[in-house]
Amino acid sequence: TRDEQLHFVDFALGRIDVQMRPLPLPHQPADVVVVDQNLLLDGKPHCYGTVLIEQLRIRGFTGVACIITADFKDAEQLSKLPGVDLVVPKNINFSSLALQLRQMATGKIAKPAQAWLCRHSSVTKSASQSAVDPGLTSASSSQPEPPLPLIDTSHFIGLPRSLMQKLFLKAYHPSVDGSLAKTLQQLQTTFEEGGDIGPDSHSSLGIARSAGANLMAHEIKEFRNAPSAAALKTLWNTLHATREQLKVDGFLPADAFINT
Repeated sequence: TRDEQLHFVDFALGRIDVQMRPLPLPHQPADVVVVDQNLLLDGKPHCYGTVLIEQLRIRGFTGVACIITADFKDAEQLSKLPGVDLVVPKNINFSSLALQLRQMATGKIAKPAQAWLCRHSSVTKSASQSAVDPGLTSASSSQPEPPLPLIDTSHFIGLPRSLMQKLFLKAYHPSVDGSLAKTLQQLQTTFEEGGDIGPDSHSSLGIARSAGANLMAHEIKEFRNAPSAAALKTLWNTLHATREQLKVDGFLPADAFINT
């Protein structure tokens, strides 16, 4: 909610509880804060995570500050901002991230000089498998790239399947706020009305990556670069195919979202 976003700094500093009620002294600040770079309200950008981190540092926060971003192209710039300790992609493995943040908070590993470089040690399986081996010959590297997998759930490794199912039910629900379908519908509306698709495509991209919709994330980036009605239709088809594959893989109930 708007109030939760506005009071996040006070909450992280231990000044208020989850109901935003004042807490008595001494205040116990968080050891770690993890913030999305683009914070939305009603589907529209409202605040930046780096702004919240800056406010935290000004008010004396000394813990670990991590930014999550959907756009890799922003990562290097974000990692250079003062106060940011770590920048990670939305499809990072959550278990690896939790371990790394815990070690940073307890001083077992130092905060990196370049925050974004830490992601390379925790990059998802699909990304690492797609890297080109420098030892390959020019003939082999000229071979056509294999098709992108429809789904990549490698960043969920370590999470209980029951929790993953709850996450996927929300992410792929046709009408829940913040779901892929809702953000894609907003993206389509903005496109059809001739508006700026940048913010909506960014939101859709972040949700797609977080929800393991690997192919759809790639198609959203292509749509952002060359928007068209045909590309939108492809996105809707890919969303449907992704839902069906998640059912086959057991991440969604077989009867989920029927007649949608």
